[in-house]
Amino acid sequence: MTKLVVFEDQAYENFYPLTRFRPVCELLSGINTLLRKIEDSYGEKASLHVRSYLVPTLKKKHKTILINSLSGTSQALFINGRILAGAELPKLIPLSGKDTLYIDAHGEIVAARVSKGNLDLVRQKLAEVTFCNLFDEIKDNIEKKEVSVTLLNFPWELIKLNSDEIQKDFKRILRKPSIKGKIHPSVVIYNKEKVFIDEGAEVEALCVLDARKGPIYISKNALIKPLSLIEGPAYIGEETHILSAQIRSGTSIGPHCKIGGEVSVSIILGYSNKAHYGFLGHAYLAEWVNLGAGTTNSNLKNTYSGVKIWNKGKIIESGEQFLGCLIGDHVKTAIGTMINTGSVIDVVSNIFDLSPTPKYIPPFSWGKDEEYTIEKAFEVARICAERRKIIFDEAEKKLFRVIAKQAQN
Repeated sequence: MTKLVVFEDQAYENFYPLTRFRPVCELLSGINTLLRKIEDSYGEKASLHVRSYLVPTLKKKHKTILINSLSGTSQALFINGRILAGAELPKLIPLSGKDTLYIDAHGEIVAARVSKGNLDLVRQKLAEVTFCNLFDEIKDNIEKKEVSVTLLNFPWELIKLNSDEIQKDFKRILRKPSIKGKIHPSVVIYNKEKVFIDEGAEVEALCVLDARKGPIYISKNALIKPLSLIEGPAYIGEETHILSAQIRSGTSIGPHCKIGGEVSVSIILGYSNKAHYGFLGHAYLAEWVNLGAGTTNSNLKNTYSGVKIWNKGKIIESGEQFLGCLIGDHVKTAIGTMINTGSVIDVVSNIFDLSPTPKYIPPFSWGKDEEYTIEKAFEVARICAERRKIIFDEAEKKLFRVIAKQAQN
């Protein structure tokens, strides 16, 4: 039986700060993560190959899957975790068959199906401590085939494609939308056949669900407070609270978030809060972010020109006219923080006395010029986790230490 393995390549660095704490395949796009889309397309659960220092925290999250290990199989299909998978993927890259290296038009490795001796060589790479290219030993010895797939290169592509991905995921997940949760009689729903409200979710008085431009998916136990507006395409994750907010088209939120103010064409990962007024547009927020009241980002320059953004130590052209900000895990902003167009705020930073923000704020920043000490970071992360009944343990501490050390180099 062929084992499905999702791997990350060196391009994970292009997705900083969102991939400091996770592999690219764990990023949300639409309703599902990139990993879930790959698994759904093949109808198979995947094992993972990732940076070694991510393994302990990933094992906590994915308790039943293999990570950086291959056992009990004589053939494996490796899929690049940057693939934006659709229903056509198994046709382009079948699960079974002869050993083949699949590349895109730019020569990047998209997938590899390997068996027997070739698989043994890949196993040796898996055993190495440092992150490396899995296919160095075999890439010159097996058949190559070019395929046309969407291989993501930068995080702002996820933002741009989010509306389409919500619609694709909605269609794939639901044969027939339905309302299982509670809605107040005063709620106005446009295009009801494109609205799904799961069990335990509640939409309170005087809300508007507008699915005329695309579907709305509201997950289990989500709460939509009075006077909220949600425009599709939109995804509201499990246990997320929308606090009399305006959620514009192209937005995915959650799970376990609290969101107020106005949010447009943005992706917010789990356990992040924007509970108060302020605008967030064309942005991607990682986990455990808290935006203070009045925090607002710009997503369009006054000149209407393309937005430049930090990437791997350089300011580059994004090619996008609309691009707000990228905010890494465990970032907190003070009240009234103004975030410049195309700003990147790296992980574990406490932002105050710094408004408007510069193009890039390094990891473990404290205010303007100080460093966020590791012990203080532990304390804040532990308190935040306990508020959500989650244990902040040694696995998380080890990951914090690795990232703090990387930031010093």
